[in-house]
Amino acid sequence: MIKALLMDFGDTIVVEEEGKRLSDMALCPVPGVRDFLEEFSRLPIVIVSNTIHSNSRDIRQLVRQLGLNQYIHSITTSMDCGAAKPDPRIFHSALEPLGVRAAESVMIGDRMDVDIEGARRAGIKSIHLFWRARHEKKRPSCDIQPDARVENYEELSRVLRGWLSARH
Repeated sequence: MIKALLMDFGDTIVVEEEGKRLSDMALCPVPGVRDFLEEFSRLPIVIVSNTIHSNSRDIRQLVRQLGLNQYIHSITTSMDCGAAKPDPRIFHSALEPLGVRAAESVMIGDRMDVDIEGARRAGIKSIHLFWRARHEKKRPSCDIQPDARVENYEELSRVLRGWLSARH
C-alpha cells in the first residue's frame, strides 16, 4: 500500500534553468504539477532534492512562492542530510519522520541516474517523469528501470490511481 510520495524538485515540481542557482531562476511550476499535488494531497508528499547552495528552508520558500506550500509535507535536501541521491540514506532520511517504510512509498523524478537509481537502491518504487529530454544522456550506472515511465502529470495521475486502487 502506498503511504507517501517522494518527489524531486528541479524539473519535477519546478522548471529548472540549466546553469542557474534555484534562487536565480524564474520560478515556473512544471505543467500539471498543481493539479497532481491537489489530487494526491491526502498522502504525505515529501520533496527529496540534491542541492549545493540551498537547504530545506530555502526550498520551502521557493515552494511558497510557487503557491504549492499547502501540498508539501516536508523537504529533505542533500545539504541538510549529508547524503545526495542516489545514496539511499537521503530517501530513508525523508521517510523516517513519517514512519513510512521504503516499500510503502513512491519516488517521482526526472533523472534516471539519481532519482530512479537511488529510489531503487533504497527499495522504493519509482516513476520516471520524462517530460523534458534534458537528462536523457545521463544513464544509471547499472540496469535499473523505473516501475513506470510517464511523459506528463496526467499520465502520472493515471498510474498512481491504478496503483492505489490495486493496493500496490
